Amino acid sequence: LGLIQAQAATSHGGSSSAIGVIASAYYGDAVLQNAGEISADALAGFDGYAAGSAYALGVLLHGDYVVELDNSGTIVASAEAAYGSALARGLVGSSKYDVASLTNAGDIAAVAHAAGGYATAQAVRISSKYGAYVSNEGDIEALAYADDGVGQISQDGATAFANVLFVGFGQRIDTDTVGKAIDLAKSAREEGL
Repeated sequence: LGLIQAQAATSHGGSSSAIGVIASAYYGDAVLQNAGEISADALAGFDGYAAGSAYALGVLLHGDYVVELDNSGTIVASAEAAYGSALARGLVGSSKYDVASLTNAGDIAAVAHAAGGYATAQAVRISSKYGAYVSNEGDIEALAYADDGVGQISQDGATAFANVLFVGFGQRIDTDTVGKAIDLAKSAREEGL
């Protein structure tokens, strides 16, 4: 099974953007079958004067006609910004003239962390004016946390805001942290938070 990994980092108030896979088809279909691992990690540092922004996107699919993702692997997007904005999206899929669909038996996660800024996490966004379908037998999780800012989570059509969702992670979002974040998101959902 394969690995696709994108990483971006910046400091001194810059912007970083990491995208794992882009499949775009004008006048055609965009189809992706993933049984491996796709990850996108973006980090924006702070130099004491200027804040930065971090954007991570696991998979972007766009087609004029059929857009389809069949996922039995892992897709993870993580974004972290010090005193700036962090946006993480696991999957964004859109179709202009046909249906967009996701069949998930794997894991899709989006984790965003902003220290003193804004954090937004969106696990899956599927859209089409002709029909958008999601079949999920796996795990789809989104977690946004801001130490002294605003965190926003978007998952399954629900949005939640909190001043502090979680505090205490280190400077980098690593595999263990993503696992902890997924567990935390599951617990919060089960408790109705």
